[in-house]
Amino acid sequence: MGGYFKVPIEAAKHLANVSDGPELLAGYIVLHKFAMRPHHTLTAAGARSIRIATGVSDFRSKRILSELRELRMGDRGELGFVEDTTKTLRNAKLKMLPRWDGLHAYVPSLFVNVHPEHGSPLLNIMRCGMEPEQKRDALLVMLQLYASTDYGGWMGAPPDLFPFQVWEQEGFEK
Repeated sequence: MGGYFKVPIEAAKHLANVSDGPELLAGYIVLHKFAMRPHHTLTAAGARSIRIATGVSDFRSKRILSELRELRMGDRGELGFVEDTTKTLRNAKLKMLPRWDGLHAYVPSLFVNVHPEHGSPLLNIMRCGMEPEQKRDALLVMLQLYASTDYGGWMGAPPDLFPFQVWEQEGFEK
């Protein structure tokens, strides 16, 4: 599945602030990757998807999903991260990803898609030798970069922000 999916930056920052490692934020990113059309608020992805995409154990992936369901934000706990629904898709229970206002990171699906030999950028961050806090911060920085990228103009790399040399050449030498 190609394309991009969006992750709310405010939610990602909150998850980074309340966790010591990258697993909670990574699990949240995975759930957003598998959000279904037309409004990208429902997902059939669950603990198995989190386990495969992040490389955590089966027990830990179930715990991550449970923590995301329980975690609330806001003055009265009105903002959730993952909510259960009564709907099912085949044998999977659908979960709802509430809409968040504000800035979103438009992340390429390839960031999460796991290649059999090479893994994925997400999986490589999760498996690298950094401290858990550094991995979490790396994921947050990646989301910030994707949030600031303008895909509509210059394919995300405006030339006025990068040094370049204009080469003028007429004809050719023999």
